[in-house]
Amino acid sequence: MWRLSFAVLLVRLELIGCRMKAVLSLLMSVVTFAILATSLMAWVHAFKRLMAGQPIIEDERTGVVPWNWFMLLVVALTFLVVIGGCQLVTMLLLGLDPGEFDPKSATPFQHFAVIMAFSTGMLISTAIGYGLVWSMTRCPFASLGLSLSKIRVDARIALVAFAMLIVPTLLCQLALVQMLPASPEHPFVKIVKDSQNGILLWCIAFAAIVAAPMSEEFLFRVMLQGWLERILVPPSFAATIPTGDVADIQALKTSESSATLNGVSAEPLPPPDQGNPFLSPHDSAMPHASLESAITNMSTGQRQYRGVVNWLPILISSTLFAMAHLGQGPPPIPLFILAVGLGYLYRQTRRIWPSLIVHALVNSLAVAQLVLMSAGVLES
Repeated sequence: MWRLSFAVLLVRLELIGCRMKAVLSLLMSVVTFAILATSLMAWVHAFKRLMAGQPIIEDERTGVVPWNWFMLLVVALTFLVVIGGCQLVTMLLLGLDPGEFDPKSATPFQHFAVIMAFSTGMLISTAIGYGLVWSMTRCPFASLGLSLSKIRVDARIALVAFAMLIVPTLLCQLALVQMLPASPEHPFVKIVKDSQNGILLWCIAFAAIVAAPMSEEFLFRVMLQGWLERILVPPSFAATIPTGDVADIQALKTSESSATLNGVSAEPLPPPDQGNPFLSPHDSAMPHASLESAITNMSTGQRQYRGVVNWLPILISSTLFAMAHLGQGPPPIPLFILAVGLGYLYRQTRRIWPSLIVHALVNSLAVAQLVLMSAGVLES
């Protein structure tokens, strides 16, 4: 009798598991559709703004950051020392040889301890880094990207930016996986596959969703990109450029009509083809460029040059961000695409919250994939 009851219980549990998988599959489909729809609408809106000569997000830069290369070097070394020290102490307490530690043969508890030490080291390094920069510069929290004055706006920007960035990032990653099937997996994926431990999965979630975004956005966006903007982008280039040049043309016309030289009104110059005996017939037949077109051409060239210079800090910091994740999954091209978007968010808002929230959401999606893989809803 008890055997029959146990068999019935197993059947019921299996049915519940099948229903849960169906619910999770449906939920995943709904979330995917919502992300795709939001991404499409957001990109259409962004394209319209760009075609109108407007930035996707309004530029809120008011100045350059107060730290220099020495402070950046000190913060970077602090990250290396603190994170490495936390992991070294943890391994020694576990009786492991740091030089011979093999993740493949480690127990789930050892993985848990090492990952928690890594996460703790990142959070401690971020706190120390903020403290060092503030103590050396005495700058306001807004210069460190910590302003909370527009946190609701930042959250809305982050949600839309996540939908815009996750689609091209995942498409690029999918293409690379198809072209390079032998690309390495992320270490966290290997650990979850090998251990199938729920507590270890929560530990990885904390490292990916909390510790990594906070530390990496501070180090790569606030410190590195902020310093690069200070040395590469002149302060005048960081200002918002008028889109129509009408103001420049009107200002120049006004200055011409009331131009004075030492208090004496200047007479307007005669046209170049009037009273000029040295003007060739060819030149006189050529239409002269108008003042408006000359100013427009000059402003367009300046705008293009400013655009290139403004993007250099983002491209450099994004490249270093992607290179820092070598060996963690497919080639770092998808991470470079993501980092460019994160850098743009920080540059335009001068606050860490939009890029941090997007970073956390992207990593949350990766952790959700791990959970669904462990539950058998998704294939590896």
